[in-house]
Amino acid sequence: AMVAAIGAEAVPLVRPLARDVRKASAVAAVSLTACVVVAGACASVIALREARLGDINLDCPKGMLVPEKRGASEKHSVLSLGISKYADRIYVICTDECDMTIPEEMGDKVMLLNGFELDVCNGLTSGYSHWIKASQSHLHAVTHAISVGAETILILEQDSMADGDVAWTDGNWQEFNQALETKPWNMVRLGYRPLTFEYDPLIEKCPEQCVCENVGEVLCWLASPGCDLRASDAYLLHARGFQEYAAALRGGGIIDNGVLQRLGNQLVVTPQVHYQTKATTDFTSVEHQKDVAALFSERCHMGLTRTEAAAAAAAAMGEALGDAGEEEDDSEDDVSESPNLGRARLEQRGLVSFESLARSKEFVTENGERVAAASAIEVFGGLRAFLERRQRLGR
Repeated sequence: AMVAAIGAEAVPLVRPLARDVRKASAVAAVSLTACVVVAGACASVIALREARLGDINLDCPKGMLVPEKRGASEKHSVLSLGISKYADRIYVICTDECDMTIPEEMGDKVMLLNGFELDVCNGLTSGYSHWIKASQSHLHAVTHAISVGAETILILEQDSMADGDVAWTDGNWQEFNQALETKPWNMVRLGYRPLTFEYDPLIEKCPEQCVCENVGEVLCWLASPGCDLRASDAYLLHARGFQEYAAALRGGGIIDNGVLQRLGNQLVVTPQVHYQTKATTDFTSVEHQKDVAALFSERCHMGLTRTEAAAAAAAAMGEALGDAGEEEDDSEDDVSESPNLGRARLEQRGLVSFESLARSKEFVTENGERVAAASAIEVFGGLRAFLERRQRLGR
């Protein structure tokens, strides 16, 4: 066994493999000194000792990097850079792309977190799964944010890619600002994967826990926890949620499989701004992610059931969904005879019609106010492209 001599005492540096790596009691062998800075002063020092899972060492210069390359980056868009300005601190979690180029627009508030080096500093070099290590990198980000008194942080993973085709109008930004000011939000989900819809694209309606309040043309509000939105590649986190979020990760929680789902008061941008371009075990193409995102927008944000959406689409297109080279049948899914069903549902939601969503850059509130905003359908490429996404998923 390796030992480190401290004075006349030999201290073993071997950590037993933990059978359940999610338990907070899992012990990592580490001999490090950390200074946690609060209000500019060193508030605590973790001296040479064993560190438990969740003990974050902020004295990790190789893992906490200042970007060296500045300039244009295909990972970002005009919209994503605009949203990044709402953050006091930006953390980019990386492994093999820590030399990435960071846009000048992000200023000097960016820190690159090298996951491999963080594993060493936090005693996670062996015996822990990829998911635990990745989750602890997110904990490292929020721990640093707490130490410097940040109020809002943006966390990005290196495989996150902004969709350059998505843009907001002035009306969208106004709605976003209003939601941030009036809602006690903990998190803004900029990238996510609605797993329920990936598994079952034919689901008739939005799962109850994912039904969200419409607070804008491209924004909805999830007050209660429980919606299974996976992926942790892009999100804003407010100080209101720091402690609950950190506590779940210190206990060995997996960031996008339990931790984010248990955090209430989330603003969900729909359609999303960021998409994953890589995944360890469950990778799916960006195009497929967009297809699934369209279903989430339709069922959970617009509030349409599968049947109602099909009827509204048929009314808007002036034809049944099955006309695209497919034979019609008499099944219960044939809704071409009830074109007003979807229209009525949209009117109940305070929107004039499916056509206005598909063909106009404005929507009308229940008070009759016309609000300039990019339509949810438009940002998916228009109505026909939106319907093609649904057809690709077997709808």
